Amino acid sequence: LMRGMIRQQSSNNTQGVPLFQDLPLLGLLFGLRDDQQVFDHVLVFVIPTLLDDVAPLSLPSLPELTLERASELLES
Repeated sequence: LMRGMIRQQSSNNTQGVPLFQDLPLLGLLFGLRDDQQVFDHVLVFVIPTLLDDVAPLSLPSLPELTLERASELLES
């Protein structure tokens, strides 16, 4: 199973010399306009695992499984 989330963030910044940045045509020389769009993607994978008949105490703990899975992903 896989789920995801996308977040979009936009920002518009204007900087410049007061009064001069508002003049037509000359304002381009005395001002700066910055437009940014940021997209964040978060994916969540859920991998079901079937377990054999094993005593519950002999099962690895969740942090051990997470570290093992992370090292497998980094190696591939």
